[in-house]
Amino acid sequence: MNRVVASSIISIFIIALLAVGYYYFSVYKEKFSNPEEALPPSAALIIKGNINSIYTELDKQGIWNQLDTLSLIGDIRKEFEILLQNTADQSEIADLLESSQTLVSLQVTGAEKADLLFLMPSPKDISITTMRKTLLGEQPDEYRQRSFSGKEIYEINFSQGWQFTFSVSNGVFIGSFTSGLVEDAIRQQETGKAFWGNKNLVNLFSSVSASAQSVVAINYPQLSSLFSVSLNSDFSDKLHELSVWAGWSVHALTFEKKQITAKGFILSNDSMQIISGFNNCHGGVSEIVKVLSQNTIAYQTYSFSDECSWIGENRKKMSENEYVRQAEKNISKTEKDAGYPIREKFKKIIDTEVALALSGNPSGNLDNNTLAFIKVKSKKDALQIMSQIDKAIKKNGKPAAVEQFKNHEIRLMDVDGLLPALFGNSFSVIRKNYFTIQNNFLVFANKPSLLRKYIEDVEGGLLVTQLPETMQAELKKAEHNMYALLIRPEQCTPVWQSVSNEVTRKMLSRSNYLERFSSFYYSVSNVQNSEGNCTFIITTQNPEPKQKVTKLWTSFSDTTLLNGPFMFSRDKEIFILYQDDAMILHCLDQNGNNRWTLQLDSSVIGKNLSGYIR
Repeated sequence: MNRVVASSIISIFIIALLAVGYYYFSVYKEKFSNPEEALPPSAALIIKGNINSIYTELDKQGIWNQLDTLSLIGDIRKEFEILLQNTADQSEIADLLESSQTLVSLQVTGAEKADLLFLMPSPKDISITTMRKTLLGEQPDEYRQRSFSGKEIYEINFSQGWQFTFSVSNGVFIGSFTSGLVEDAIRQQETGKAFWGNKNLVNLFSSVSASAQSVVAINYPQLSSLFSVSLNSDFSDKLHELSVWAGWSVHALTFEKKQITAKGFILSNDSMQIISGFNNCHGGVSEIVKVLSQNTIAYQTYSFSDECSWIGENRKKMSENEYVRQAEKNISKTEKDAGYPIREKFKKIIDTEVALALSGNPSGNLDNNTLAFIKVKSKKDALQIMSQIDKAIKKNGKPAAVEQFKNHEIRLMDVDGLLPALFGNSFSVIRKNYFTIQNNFLVFANKPSLLRKYIEDVEGGLLVTQLPETMQAELKKAEHNMYALLIRPEQCTPVWQSVSNEVTRKMLSRSNYLERFSSFYYSVSNVQNSEGNCTFIITTQNPEPKQKVTKLWTSFSDTTLLNGPFMFSRDKEIFILYQDDAMILHCLDQNGNNRWTLQLDSSVIGKNLSGYIR
């Protein structure tokens, strides 16, 4: 009998413990849900951490441009400011924004549009009424309320004229200046799956978050769509390689004096993504900086101990791209007509590195300013095979002419599509295949004039190795990576203007925004089992102070600037001439008025422009 009583008491005690445990678990789960479960699949960038602190750090680094009221960056800055300003004196909301668990995602919302989504863990004891009054300030009754999927959504207008939509769903505050994003987040939250059920990504994000105050995550398939918001439609289709680069990368974000550092890991979740092609390869030692001219404003390099192994993997990944498919068709036809295996022969001379470099030029034209570098095992063997290819193509024709320029030779390999067929879409910018040799690198360009300029630089000692120590430090980091990208934004304004849409071009024209950044560096290394190390570093600077002037007027062009502006004086009047990419010459008077336009057949460079003034 005693045994039965004792057994009953123990059973009741266990049931009581389970009930109490379930109660506290339910309360905890009600108060704090996982904001990651509400992230929509369209999120291209995600930042986790104290939003007030991150905004302030980005402001110190010069990311925010107060003069920019047009571009996507300007809109993002304004949304942060409005939300922070309207909650600064209200501890209930301010505490949420300063939570280390707060998420902000950026995603495309339409043609040339993208917006932020704010996700914050919200304790149950913060009521909707409190939030609404906090956000509305002195206008607590001016709001609209509607239901969506069993949740209440509130729409309010801030005094600045911006509409903000928010809801509290399963313990998460969801807010955005685009109402559809709030609905997307609620819909995604109902699935109960953080990062859409990607367990590898969940584990990686959790691991990086555990040791970092601030985290940034990049969704590469969506990142290409995000970039397209600021680019013209002709260039947006060039972003395919970015969309298939990888699945995600997750980084610990730190801020130092004049530097933003993001160190972390890159993850491939699809065998057709480019990073997965690094699995069977070993990183080589990059030597590209030894042959780049000081005129280089950006470069990317692939470096592997067995370059041809990577080429095989890369071709599989890039075969889905229409530009690469067209290049392969072109080269296949050339090989068939010549009866010669051009690709297989060319692959035999390749050593351990291939790269693209962009040279600085006022026009910013990519086709006319890009160089391709192929490291070869032997200069002698390379020239011999290149000669054999030329002979096979022309059969009984004359061999390609050789131009002697200074101490270099410039030749032409008339094979359309060879480089993109072997190395991917980014190399499709090289079509003409004029080339020379510098050290152990074949150097390709579309025009011999670009090679002449390159030769003048390298023979004159104007190499990137002569750059300041701060830039040398960035270049040094690329020596032992599978992939590295380095951009000098301060030198890239003409390039960005040539590929940007009208809104972004106007922003760049109105400010010296890019001059705030001395370098952007990105690298991938040690990829094993579709996961590797990934780092990017943004180095900022204070633009050189300029002499204070008074702006009298501003003129905007709907087309890309090709040449100029040039200033002339006649009869005590000042005239300004510039030529756009349609070869139209424009004349402005000293008050900024359009005096006339003239359609020309060619560039005005080298011509007597004063003769056009009338």
